[in-house]
Amino acid sequence: MASPVVYFVRRGHLPIYRLLLLATVSLWGCRSQAPGLASSQNQDPQHLRWQLRTRIAGAAIRLDAAGGVPRLYRLPRLTEIQGAIRGRLPALERVVGIDVESEFLYVATVKKELLALDLGSGRVDTVATGIVQAALGPDGTLYAVDAQRRVISLSRRTRFAWPRPLDGLPRDMFGSTDQRLVGIIPQDPPRLLVAAADQPPAVRTIARVLERRGALDAKRRVRRPAPPAGWYLPDVRRRAAELDSFDVIDGLRLKGGTTLDILTGISLHGGLVTVWPTTGVSARLTVGSLDEHWRQVGRPGYAQFDNDPRFIGGTNHPNAIGLVIRFCLAAGVVPVFAPPRETGFQASIEAFNGRWQQKLWARFWDPALPDLQARSADFVAASRQRSAARIEAAPDRAPFPTDQSIDLEAPPSGRLVFIRRTGDDGRASVLSVWYPVDPRWIHRLVRGELDLDARRLRFYALRRREPDDQPLLADLPFEPPARWSR
Repeated sequence: MASPVVYFVRRGHLPIYRLLLLATVSLWGCRSQAPGLASSQNQDPQHLRWQLRTRIAGAAIRLDAAGGVPRLYRLPRLTEIQGAIRGRLPALERVVGIDVESEFLYVATVKKELLALDLGSGRVDTVATGIVQAALGPDGTLYAVDAQRRVISLSRRTRFAWPRPLDGLPRDMFGSTDQRLVGIIPQDPPRLLVAAADQPPAVRTIARVLERRGALDAKRRVRRPAPPAGWYLPDVRRRAAELDSFDVIDGLRLKGGTTLDILTGISLHGGLVTVWPTTGVSARLTVGSLDEHWRQVGRPGYAQFDNDPRFIGGTNHPNAIGLVIRFCLAAGVVPVFAPPRETGFQASIEAFNGRWQQKLWARFWDPALPDLQARSADFVAASRQRSAARIEAAPDRAPFPTDQSIDLEAPPSGRLVFIRRTGDDGRASVLSVWYPVDPRWIHRLVRGELDLDARRLRFYALRRREPDDQPLLADLPFEPPARWSR
């Protein structure tokens, strides 16, 4: 494929020998010739020189990226005027600009050289080598910066090497008035650099400029480190207990139209994963899957879910406790429910869901469910083998109680945890019931701990920037329902 070319276009009456060329740059395919219109190729040279000094509607200069002699065209029909520009250029990387007064065209080559083409004589001079950035100011001053941050400027055919290097290598650079250079130093936040040859560089952040001019209407954002994993549960934050997160991937279809639900799980500290591909996830299937998983690897201290009715239970009746909650309480695991429409609390299981779909589902789209289950089992085994060291360093998992039967119809006992965000009036919703927490703690995170044995509901304040400080906000009575489940 041929290399591209660059066109400089100027509209309006102008003498060609001045070449006051501005504005638009476009890319055309190489070897694209000008239209076969009237050409000056066969004209007398004396007549051609006279024609170049007449006024025409506009002109365009064509620069081949592979190098060569620039070519001049008359607008609007792109009639080529041969012999108007002399001088051969090497392979080009980009065009810097044109100095109107000195009639110089500045280009950067693929060898990081900055060249100046005299449009009158066709002479090509090297301005600088090893350049990283180059810019042409509105006053015709050319600036070039090399990899060592040294600056070379060219003004009115006078080349000058600046005595001081810049404080940083600019990502973007512009020429300003009064022979000043303006650059943006890439950092967080970006810095604005203004420098001149006879003055030391003045570096100031854009935020300080806006703040000094009164353009900021908010406080400066303070970036704090992320809280530790499981920061909202003291035992999990101290790595005294493990937490298993569970979720459902739905909306997947096998070849032939079979809709799938994928029940997934992962431990927070150990990264112990598990997957159950099936045609439909219900509360009873979830209970069977958790029973199978915890009998194999041991039970954690906490099991975290989102607010899916298959996990938390029905929402038509207040304080109704679902089958999954009753199973967790009977097994000695504290169920935890993440806040609705909040990011971060289910990040580990959501990330694992994405990996499972990317590494397995997108690669192996088997026509039958048993094939998918077999491949998923291999994926889980490989993931556990890869995370063996992390699983070994995770908090201990208690053995599953095999000497006692689990009665899911018995009244539940134990502790439930609900992570919630308060509303406009400082209230929070737990099991479809709104409780007053604190009128001063509005739109803030709280941890609600429901003690079924003591019939008390306690709310604790949560702040990501102070995960160790979780004061008690409210201690409220809890009225159990007439029927625990519906």
